[in-house]
Amino acid sequence: MDLALARDLPALARSGGREAFRALVEPYRHEPQVHCYAWMSSSMARSACRLSAASARIEMP
Repeated sequence: MDLALARDLPALARSGGREAFRALVEPYRHEPQVHCYAWMSSSMARSACRLSAASARIEMP
């Protein structure tokens, strides 16, 4: 990934860029997902992961 683009990702994500947001959170998605699946049924875990991602996107500074 281009260094200039990497620096612009937070601004792009804040302005509504879905791909930029995905690029920012994808490296950190696995651990919470594993935690959710360990403690919940699979349908509840999927919902919790989606809700967490949506909340993170809304609350992004």
